[in-house]
Amino acid sequence: MHRLGIYIHVPFCLSKCPYCDFYSLAVSDSSGDEDKMDAYVSMLCSQLAWFSKEYPGYRADTVYFGGGTPVLLGAKRLGRILQAVRGNFSLVSGAEITLEANPCLMDEAVCRELLSAGFNRISIGVQSLQEEELALLGRRHDGKTALAALDAAKNAGFGNISADLMLATPGQTPGSLSRTLDILMETPVTHISAYLLKVEPGTPYYSMAASGIITVPDEDTVAQCYQLCVKRLTGEGFLQYEISNFAEPGYECRHNLKYWQCGEYLGLGPHAHSFMNGRRFDFNATLAEYSELWKEEKFPMHENGPGGDLEEKLMLGLRLNQGVDLSGLNRDFGAELSPLLKKSREYERHGLMKTEGSRIFLTPEGFLVSNSIISGLLALL
Repeated sequence: MHRLGIYIHVPFCLSKCPYCDFYSLAVSDSSGDEDKMDAYVSMLCSQLAWFSKEYPGYRADTVYFGGGTPVLLGAKRLGRILQAVRGNFSLVSGAEITLEANPCLMDEAVCRELLSAGFNRISIGVQSLQEEELALLGRRHDGKTALAALDAAKNAGFGNISADLMLATPGQTPGSLSRTLDILMETPVTHISAYLLKVEPGTPYYSMAASGIITVPDEDTVAQCYQLCVKRLTGEGFLQYEISNFAEPGYECRHNLKYWQCGEYLGLGPHAHSFMNGRRFDFNATLAEYSELWKEEKFPMHENGPGGDLEEKLMLGLRLNQGVDLSGLNRDFGAELSPLLKKSREYERHGLMKTEGSRIFLTPEGFLVSNSIISGLLALL
């Protein structure tokens, strides 16, 4: 029996944040949008049944609802999807079941409903606790609302609470980030994802940055903010287990670890990605296209070829603090990896990597330039 992670993409938001390049659609409480969400839930349940028949022998041990703003579906619809997961993939005992949440939609009553529906981990999009930074990010909530959402989750009974932060955003300085972290350390969070802002082409932020309406921090400030975050969180007992993720011991996100460890996962919804039975595929389609093709008993599935090869193992493994065991790669793939070890020791002299026997891993300073380092190592294969 294979273990599987299941990702459910919920492509609905109250409004689109100007920096976001994830696929999503703005919805309201109109009857038309309610019908659209009902139809989407029914389609997901049908697709879960289809995949369980196409890929027998899998049991789900993690489920992750992302978006978009999944909580917009409401606890009843979300619970219906979870029931379909249980009915088709036999959730294992102690499975990690995560929901991403917008602070504006979270109070204690909602959190209790989510717990009753079966969720045991919640990830709240705090992003910042400084009002001017939240305004520049186009967020609908303020710092007080974010803190109230974290408390509501704790008071309702959630013991596994994650907060998302954004680093190097317009207007952010090491000082303002420090103030956010000071406050956040007084909350019940057990996990923090701290992502460096990347201004993506096609987003309003990209045009705003190009025209000078917003100014993103320079490279020195980016480095200072990242290093400050690492130092502060690790000093508070959080383990930096991945480039952007920190957790109290035992609270690492098991679902996301599947991505970095080349575990198997099924992603449903427009623009969701999957890795099952040794192959990668995605559903690169709008919601309308995705729904129409499903009605025709077709999947808008794009094959991306095999996964879990040498290059992927190296690239994804180096995102983790435990790094990569080169002897294991040699055993699994039969590749000559001594050039990698030689290059890693060169990076080590610059404080960017460490080597312990045949294991190589990045330092916090190396994480900052990880793309360049990993590209350099991949070029040796």
